[in-house]
Amino acid sequence: MGVAWRPYPHPYAAKTIWKRLHERVPAREAIAACGIYPIQSTKIDPTVRKHLTEA
Repeated sequence: MGVAWRPYPHPYAAKTIWKRLHERVPAREAIAACGIYPIQSTKIDPTVRKHLTEA
């Protein structure tokens, strides 16, 4: 749960998934892989996709 920084703060919530990265993945590479992907993207782990598409 968080609060918006706008003049009228409203609470919000979103599904999040934390996945441990291999210790040999450089931080810059990990950050570069962040972003918004289509739900069908092969970059999304099938377990993560299942969690996100379940109601």
